[in-house]
Amino acid sequence: MDSTQLSLIIGGPNRPPSKRQLAQAQADEIARRSTARSATTSSSSAAAADAAQGEGYWAYLSRNVQERTERLGIMGDGVDRLEENSAGWASDVNKFVAKQKRGLMMGGTLLLFFSFLPSSASAFHPAHFFLSFFLLLSCFVFILRHAV
Repeated sequence: MDSTQLSLIIGGPNRPPSKRQLAQAQADEIARRSTARSATTSSSSAAAADAAQGEGYWAYLSRNVQERTERLGIMGDGVDRLEENSAGWASDVNKFVAKQKRGLMMGGTLLLFFSFLPSSASAFHPAHFFLSFFLLLSCFVFILRHAV
């Protein structure tokens, strides 16, 4: 069974010719013209034309597998580039989120620090200062450990 018979079985009689078949027909036409010009019809040139026209089933399949393998290689390269780009994007997003967390913790810590400070000098008590300083220091340590 050759490729033309397989094509008839799969696609039916009204199937349009493929690119390969069009290229093969063009090559056959060029070969026919060159043999007509030379006007020497040897048995070796007829055998070569028959071999080119009647590509075997296994040769057809192996050529198609090779073409598909090349296409998959090209697709693999594209997927690798996409993976690298998305990894870079994810890294940038993680850095942005860490920066936002750090800013949130700093803002909350400073708000907490200033809420413990007295509003007037007469109500100042040293315990308020030490408590706010301790809370501020512990929040900075938390930020340095977790938000980086």
